[in-house]
Amino acid sequence: MTKNRDSKFLSPENWHLIKRGWIYEAAIPYTGERPLDFFIRDTNNPNKGSIVKGNGNFVPGQEHLVVLGLKQRKVIVVSNDDLCQDKNIFDVTVAPIYSIYEEDKKFEWYNDVVNGNHLFYSYLSKDITGRECVVDLSNIITIGKNMLLNDKHDATSQMQDIHLKMEYCLQLGIYKKRQEVVEEDAV
Repeated sequence: MTKNRDSKFLSPENWHLIKRGWIYEAAIPYTGERPLDFFIRDTNNPNKGSIVKGNGNFVPGQEHLVVLGLKQRKVIVVSNDDLCQDKNIFDVTVAPIYSIYEEDKKFEWYNDVVNGNHLFYSYLSKDITGRECVVDLSNIITIGKNMLLNDKHDATSQMQDIHLKMEYCLQLGIYKKRQEVVEEDAV
């Protein structure tokens, strides 16, 4: 039996290998929009059921099963190393990486990105990822560490620019510091 190349981070025993500033391949869920595809379990077999499209009837504390698509995508880890490597913390914060295509180069944002002047895109040159890319810091997400598939490249040299753009997004209110979210949830 051959070992699956994407199983490295399934085990918490390997989470000590997750590092801030590294680029990984990850299974990233698409953001759902309503109507959603709800999974309704069969009463005789909870592993079987049907999919029903709808807006949902949401009640606090009630769980709904929803079918969402996943896509393998490059991401850069922005959580600090202590959080990344802690076996008791199951999530990691990442920023998605998008390829720059030839047609993108005719837009003004491309020049802003390359010159380091874009407000929330950080540029990754071809020598880092194999093609020109941007790190989208306006779209930071949290995923389970076991959704990381494999590690690709060390991009820690880009973290100063990434950190500055994260701070800017924070000031705009695009996302909140983890502590503020924890405090709000506790209220």
